[in-house]
Amino acid sequence: MPNIRHQTDIVPDPKVGERVAFLRKERGMTQEAFAEKLGELGWQKVSKFAVYKLEVGSREIESHEIAILAKALDCSVSDLFAPGS
Repeated sequence: MPNIRHQTDIVPDPKVGERVAFLRKERGMTQEAFAEKLGELGWQKVSKFAVYKLEVGSREIESHEIAILAKALDCSVSDLFAPGS
């Protein structure tokens, strides 16, 4: 049986990836260091390339991943949606 995703499982704002990149760089983290931190927080199969894809918008962000991103960046979930990156 195929894995069917519901539309509510995906973060609809494409700017979130750009915001993640901005916050990651602001905190002085490389994509590799950020991937390691995400892995420590329970994100499965994350690599530097996966972080790159997330940041440029070629990988969708699932709703359950938002809290992990916020924790890894030491920010609130709302900071991930804030304008100004």
